[in-house]
Amino acid sequence: MKKSLLALGAVAALGGLGFSGAAHAVWVAQDVALAPAQTLSASTDTGVGHILVTPYFNTANQTGTLLSVVNTDTLNGKAVKVRFRGAANSDDILDFTVLLSPGDVWTASVTEGSDGYSRLITPDTSCVLPGIPNAANTGGEGQPFTPTRLDPKLTAEAKAAHTQEGYVEWLTMADIRKGSTLYAAVKHKNGVAPCTQTEMDFLMDPYSTMNTTEASAYGLTAPTGGLMGNWTIYNSANVTSYGGPNSAIVALQSQEAGPAVPSTARLFFAPQIGASAPNFPTDPDLVWSQEILTGTRTHLAETADPLITTVGNGGSKLVEILPFDLPDLSTPYVSGYQYAPTQSGALSASLATTAVMNEWTSGTSNGVEFSTDWVFSQPTRRYHAVVNYGGLSGTPSAVYNTQSSVFYYGGGTTIKTRKFGDVQYGSMLCLKDGLAKYNAFNREEGEITIRISGEWSPGTPAGETQGFCGEVAVLTFGDSMNRALNASLTTNNIPATSLPAGGAGWMAVSLPPAVTIGTPPRTYAGGLPVIGYAANTFKAGSGAGAGNFGDAITHRYKRPSGPAAEIVPPVVTP
Repeated sequence: MKKSLLALGAVAALGGLGFSGAAHAVWVAQDVALAPAQTLSASTDTGVGHILVTPYFNTANQTGTLLSVVNTDTLNGKAVKVRFRGAANSDDILDFTVLLSPGDVWTASVTEGSDGYSRLITPDTSCVLPGIPNAANTGGEGQPFTPTRLDPKLTAEAKAAHTQEGYVEWLTMADIRKGSTLYAAVKHKNGVAPCTQTEMDFLMDPYSTMNTTEASAYGLTAPTGGLMGNWTIYNSANVTSYGGPNSAIVALQSQEAGPAVPSTARLFFAPQIGASAPNFPTDPDLVWSQEILTGTRTHLAETADPLITTVGNGGSKLVEILPFDLPDLSTPYVSGYQYAPTQSGALSASLATTAVMNEWTSGTSNGVEFSTDWVFSQPTRRYHAVVNYGGLSGTPSAVYNTQSSVFYYGGGTTIKTRKFGDVQYGSMLCLKDGLAKYNAFNREEGEITIRISGEWSPGTPAGETQGFCGEVAVLTFGDSMNRALNASLTTNNIPATSLPAGGAGWMAVSLPPAVTIGTPPRTYAGGLPVIGYAANTFKAGSGAGAGNFGDAITHRYKRPSGPAAEIVPPVVTP
C-alpha cells in the first residue's frame, strides 16, 4: 500500500483517530546507565536518527500540513511517541504512540476543523495507541487537538489559534523484536497491520509494569534508531506547497578510533494515558519529577521541564506530570546524560547557532510577485525557559530551569502579549528586544536597515530591533497578502518600507553572544538552539500558462566557537 504525503491531500476529509481515555498502560524504564549510546547529536548529514523534529506545522488561514515518519529498519518495528507542541510556549496540544512495523511508513494530515482547532486525520493502517484509524466515529473531523495545557484565560477562538501552529517531536521509545507476540500484532499482512485487539489491550493494561527482561520477551527492546520523515505545508489560497525533511537526532557510541557511530539508546516505554500520578509505577528506581536519595543512590528526574520538575522553580511543580508527558526530549536517553537537565543542555548545545543566514525575496519584479517567510524553531527551549500562565486569575510569569539554562534565557527573555486583528493571543516568552541583530543586504551589496512590526505589547523600545517571540517564530518579508506560510500566532513582519522595491537579497540574524553575569558569576553559552528554513513563493506567467511556485530552503548557521558549560546533577542529601 503506497502512502505518500501528497496522496494524503486527497483523503484529508475522510477519517480520523478514535482516541479512548482508558487509564491503562504498560511501563518499561531501563536503567539509563546501561544504554550503550553515550551522546546525542543533531544529524546534519544522514537525516536518519532515533529522534526526529518537524520544525513547524501550520493549519491557519487555509493552510494544512502533511507528515510522514519512516522506519528504515527492515528487521525491527518501532514504538514511537508523537507529540505536537504549540508555537507560542511549547504546550502539549496532542500526543499519541505509533507502532511501526519494519520498513513501515506512517502518514497523516493536520488541518483546521470546523471549530477552528487543528485536527489529525490519517488513512494509515499502522497501529496507533490509544485507538486506531477510524473515520466512522469522527464524522470526518478526525482527532481534534486539545487546549488542556493552554492558558485558561484565553478565549475559545484564541485557544483554537494556539493549536494551529507549532512543531512535532518523534521519539523512538523502543524497538519491536522480530518473532515476538507484539511484532506479529503490528507486522503488516496484505497491506494492513492486524493491530490485534488482545495485544493492544495488553499495552493498555494499568498493572503491566515490566522490567527489561520481561519487556524483551514480550517484544519491546532498546531502540536502535532508523527513523526518517518529511513534512509538507500547503496553502489552498496560494495553491502552493513547501516541503522538507524532519531534523534528526542520533544516539551515538564513542569509539577508540574513528568517529562515534549510531548505537542503542535507553528503553523507555511510557503509556498514552492522562491518568494522575498515583497511577505511575512505584518502582523505587523510577522517579518522575524530583531528585531523591534512597540509601546511597540518587534518583534523578525524568524531565527537565521547569513547569514539572522541582529543579529551578522553587521546589514546586506547576503542572502535574501525567503518563503521556514522558518521554520528552530531556528524558535521559543515553548513558552519558543520566540527568535530564544535562541531556537537554547537551542536546541544545548540538543545535546551537550564533547566526541564522538565508536568502529572501519580496515585492514584484518583471511582473512576478515574490514573498518569503522565515521559520525560527527552538524545540529544546521548553527545558530552559517557559511561561507559567498563573491560572484563571494569576499573572503570567517566566519560569527558568536554572540547572539547564546553558543559553541566555535566564536574563535574555521577556514576556509580551500578542494581538492579531481582534484576537488576543495571550502571553508569550520572547527574546529581549535588541538581542537579535538583523543584518540584511540586497543582491547588489546594499545594506538595509531592518525594522520589524507586529502587534506586540509592550512594544519595541526606540532604536532597538525586536527579539522574536515564541518557541516557533515566523518572520515575514514585505506586505504581500500572498504570504508564503500565512502564519498568525507568532509572526513578525518586516514591512515593505524597510525593503527595496522588487527587492531580494540575504540576511543574517545574529543571536546573543556568550555572556557572564550574576553573583556568583555564571557563563551562558553563545547563540540559541534554532532550526528552520525560508519558505519562498512566487507567481509567474499569465493566462493558461500562469502558475504558483514555492520552495523551502534550509537555513545556514554559524556555530559557537567554544563548548557549552557542562551541567552536572545537584548534590542531594537525605
